[in-house]
Amino acid sequence: MMGILHFGGSLVIGLALGFLFFSGLWKTLQHLPVTRNPSILIMGSAIIRIGVVILGFFFLVMEGHWDRLMVGLLGFLVMRTFLVRRLGITSHPPVLAKS
Repeated sequence: MMGILHFGGSLVIGLALGFLFFSGLWKTLQHLPVTRNPSILIMGSAIIRIGVVILGFFFLVMEGHWDRLMVGLLGFLVMRTFLVRRLGITSHPPVLAKS
């Protein structure tokens, strides 16, 4: 019973981490055409997103529970698949900012 609860919690954490990572990436890409310093936006966003995900996965693998990490990774990938299908590729090309 406790194993199911731990795996369920790991799945939820993985889903949440996937949502934070990929929705943050989506928002970053949406703001690129209008930002003055796109390199700072990309690097800052990447550092924050990767840091949050690494801390989340570290939390899952504490005390040597690699099986929880695997369930968390599964949740992360499921959320990625969901967001790609939900947000998808737009039918029109992105508008680039004029220099």
